Amino acid sequence: MSAQQLELPLARNSDPVASHLAAAQVSLANGLLHEAIRTVVRMGGPMTQEQICAWVGKTYPLRWKPETIRTACAPRRSRLRLVGHRQIDGRTFGLYDL
Repeated sequence: MSAQQLELPLARNSDPVASHLAAAQVSLANGLLHEAIRTVVRMGGPMTQEQICAWVGKTYPLRWKPETIRTACAPRRSRLRLVGHRQIDGRTFGLYDL
């Protein structure tokens, strides 16, 4: 899922009613994902995107693909903020918190 797909989906005025209904459903699902991410971070403290993805995946199995969760972790979408960095196996990962 691309970053643009996680933005509020909009249907054009000329689109059929079904498109407007689909856009509303996607918007609701994205809101649920962002709330799930914030809940996981609230409970677990600062985490990397991979850790958030793993927690959300365990809490809501088969609900969202891992890449969708990682994309949704972007600070401007999920209201998370980058608070530091963590080294894991020689790689540097951003730490996100509320």
